[in-house]
Amino acid sequence: MKFRFMEPFYLAAIAYGFVLEGINIMLIPQLLAQQVEGGEYYSGFILGMQAAGALLGPLWGMLCEKSGRHRMLLTGVLLLASISQAALLLASELWHWIALVSVLSVSIPASLTCLMCCIFHRHPAIEWDQRQNNLLMVQAVAAVGGLAIASYFPGERAAEGMLLGALIMFISALAALFTTPGHQAFQTVQKETPSASSERNLRGSLPLVFWVVMLAWVLVNTANNLFFYSYSQAMDIIFDIGQSVSPLIIGGASALALLVYPKIGDICRRVNAFHLLHTAFIVRISSVTGLLLAALYLPTGTQQLLLAVSFLMCLYRLSWNAMFTGASVLLAKLGHNNRMMDPINWTGS
Repeated sequence: MKFRFMEPFYLAAIAYGFVLEGINIMLIPQLLAQQVEGGEYYSGFILGMQAAGALLGPLWGMLCEKSGRHRMLLTGVLLLASISQAALLLASELWHWIALVSVLSVSIPASLTCLMCCIFHRHPAIEWDQRQNNLLMVQAVAAVGGLAIASYFPGERAAEGMLLGALIMFISALAALFTTPGHQAFQTVQKETPSASSERNLRGSLPLVFWVVMLAWVLVNTANNLFFYSYSQAMDIIFDIGQSVSPLIIGGASALALLVYPKIGDICRRVNAFHLLHTAFIVRISSVTGLLLAALYLPTGTQQLLLAVSFLMCLYRLSWNAMFTGASVLLAKLGHNNRMMDPINWTGS
């Protein structure tokens, strides 16, 4: 990790990691079951709604680009997310949850898009890989913290953990307000101009590659969300691993995956993004297959099962880091070479 590519406004990414990828994944199913009759049957739907706001990535990217008000937009969406998160404690009906999570789903993913735009709209393309990886490392550290904290708020204490998430988002909003550069700092970065022959080749072949990789990216994220949004219940029902232990397993796996983050950009440049994706796919398939076999053949409540699940979750998280970075870098470069506007917004959507 190159610290000269770290910036203070990366602290705003703590909200995304700590809440969306940490506390909420673990605690929303518990709180929903307590506050809404039959809520345990809707937890996957509610958790899935959190990610739906990423579909608005191009809109937020366009707003950032056209207005240059990255700081105002970032601070505003984080404050909105904080209010919505706190209001969930008062939601007693399913439609209350749907309304509030809809607001949450728009605001939290928007914060990550705004942060990415702070990189893409302010720095040359040669620095994108390293800066993006540094930002994602901050987000991943926050996610590990959120998962670890969630283990201290099982069952009846889930509301306290959710309130802590709202407080973290409020603090992130303050960090965004005081550390994000003003609109004067965001100037158009000149794009590299390819030669005439290479431009003809790009127009003829790379758009197809872009959309093929995009299709794979959609499928990968669908599977990943299905896995994570059912993780808490799957650990409890299938593996008989309690709600105070399952956050520690995934939190530990995420912490181990952080060791890869400082070097993932260098690895991607050395081995090529396609090769990194291929390797990550193999590891991902192997880890999920291993979890399936463990569920079928290892007895529940044993240390052997606990160790197997922990090891396989480590492989799963490591593969996700490589997969996310490889696909993001590949799509960004393909889109940039073909003069597409803000390819990172396509990736987020």
